[in-house]
Amino acid sequence: MDLSIEETIEQVAMNSRWSVKQLELLRKVHGDEFIKSMFVLECDAEETQLNDAMAIQ
Repeated sequence: MDLSIEETIEQVAMNSRWSVKQLELLRKVHGDEFIKSMFVLECDAEETQLNDAMAIQ
C-alpha cells in the first residue's frame, strides 16, 4: 500500500520524535524521497523489534 506523502508524514510523526511541522520543513528542504526513506527505516526498525519479540517466545 502506497501512502501519500502527507500520510507518510503523519505516520512518521506518530512513530518518531519528529513533529508534523518538523517533517514538513524537512520535506521542503530535502524533498519527498527523504521523507519516504524515513518511513521505510522506521518500519524496518519496528519489524526488527517484532521479530526479536517473537524470537524470545
